[in-house]
Amino acid sequence: MPYLKPESTSDTFDVFCRVTDGGNPYRFHVLADIRGQFLDVDGLSMGELVTVNREIARAIREAKHARSL
Repeated sequence: MPYLKPESTSDTFDVFCRVTDGGNPYRFHVLADIRGQFLDVDGLSMGELVTVNREIARAIREAKHARSL
C-alpha cells in the first residue's frame, strides 16, 4: 500500500481494479487507513471513480484559490 506522505508509516491507501464479465466491466475498490479512520468502498465504476477524483481536484482548486485571496 502506498503512504500518503513518505515520512508517514501509518497513513496508507490503495485502489484495486477487478475486470468483470458483463454489466460494468470494471469494479474499483478504494481502501484507506488515514489517521486511524478507515475508508473501504467497493464496487465503484470507472465513471464513479473519475467523478470522485474530479471532485477532490475541485476542492483542492477552491482551497488554493481561497488561500490566495
